[in-house]
Amino acid sequence: MWGPGAPACIISFICHVPSGMMGINTLTAYLNAQELGDIYDFLPHGKEFMVGLAILGHAGTFTFAWNFLQFGGAPFCRGYLLTFVGVVDFALAVILTVGTAMAGMFLPGTLSGCNTASNWNNATDGRNFFVAANATGHFGDPMETTPTSICRSMMTAWIMTIVVITFYYICGIVTVKRALQSDFGTYKSFGDPPQYDIDSLPWLFAPVRVAVKLSVFVCRIVYASFYLPFRFISKYLARDRNPSLPKAPGKWKGAPQAGLADKPSLPPSSTRLPMELVLMITSDLHCVDLFNLTRSSRHLQSIFFSEQNPAKETIKDLTICNSSNSTRHCKVCNIPICSGCAFNAHVPPSTALRHRTGCRPSCTRCFFKTCITVPTPTSPGDHWNPNATRSNHYSSSRRARPSPISWTSPFSRRGCALRDVETHAEGESQRVYEEVCRNCASLPEGEMRCARDEHHVREMRRRRGERLACWRCRTVLEGDRVRWWVDPETGRECRWEGHPDWVEGK
Repeated sequence: MWGPGAPACIISFICHVPSGMMGINTLTAYLNAQELGDIYDFLPHGKEFMVGLAILGHAGTFTFAWNFLQFGGAPFCRGYLLTFVGVVDFALAVILTVGTAMAGMFLPGTLSGCNTASNWNNATDGRNFFVAANATGHFGDPMETTPTSICRSMMTAWIMTIVVITFYYICGIVTVKRALQSDFGTYKSFGDPPQYDIDSLPWLFAPVRVAVKLSVFVCRIVYASFYLPFRFISKYLARDRNPSLPKAPGKWKGAPQAGLADKPSLPPSSTRLPMELVLMITSDLHCVDLFNLTRSSRHLQSIFFSEQNPAKETIKDLTICNSSNSTRHCKVCNIPICSGCAFNAHVPPSTALRHRTGCRPSCTRCFFKTCITVPTPTSPGDHWNPNATRSNHYSSSRRARPSPISWTSPFSRRGCALRDVETHAEGESQRVYEEVCRNCASLPEGEMRCARDEHHVREMRRRRGERLACWRCRTVLEGDRVRWWVDPETGRECRWEGHPDWVEGK
């Protein structure tokens, strides 16, 4: 798997031809334009034009060479080293922008404007730049070139510069963002391409290392200054939204017990069972049988659960599972079970439970300082360092290797660092088997996970107004405030949809 520098490699590949045309042509034009003497003292913006050509010629040639270096090295960089690559891209884009603006003060600005190049921005002494350039012969054979062709060649290089600037701005921003969001430190793993950081280059002098780390620090501050207002506005606009589960995969019809307390009793039917017979039948049923009965036909429900019979919750207390004083409950739907209706089945981990018990609240100040600017793990879990030993993949002991367990979740919002679904490569010995009811044992793992998550999301919605304290400074978080949730395994913001974004004051 390629590192976070892969987008920089792709963009640099796209910029090969434009950067070459821009760098070589502008440098050639600048060297030839120096032969025209003092004409620039009389041209409108003549001195600015020459300075712009000098910037575009030298910076453009360096950009062309840097483009090859970035194409070959960016996929193997990460951390401080990749951030430095992004800073160089952004700095080159800024320098080229200045040169383009200064050169554009004299050039026509469009290719159609070159049709009048022989009379464009004439000097105060009557000379024309393009006519004089054509007469020198440095821009080509005067018998084959014209002032219009010289103008068009300069405008083509100028337009190519704008294209390169656009790509390099995008490349710099994307590279810095991906570098800051990835782990720092050299990473080597069997079967994967190595990814090097600044710690793998001990021959770098201390001033160079300080400059690289200083650039990373500045990029973090700038990135956090844009990220925090954007997330604050998003949370404010979503302040009336309750924590909820995203749309589950497949055809999810709700938890098995749904319908017992939600469906109202139907009107009395002409045919109904006496109350004594209902109680007698109930004493021989398990809770799961009673739930299946509530999900049966309407006619059968009206016979068994009529207005003259006891309430459904009362009937549930008379089942075998409750009368046997059993304290066991289904790990999925939480209904009482006993030895006669319990099944051992593989229960997938609950996404909502991991977020509910693992993610930590944070105040805005600590969130800016420790979760955006310098995100660090605060409570590493099993998949962060499964062997609980110092990793050999990273040079820093604070950074542990990624787990062989991979996670992808339908309940995770894009950008959420917490990964919550078991991998298919997990061995049979690591599978957890729990006691569940008959209905839940027949569910696929995806629907079983949805049923578990429903319960925890309801609990999070019920307790959203409770007073919490910041995990770092222990400051009590007041009501009517934004809520920041931190993933302790990565130190970054957890953007799972079940977390409340805003808590109204009470």
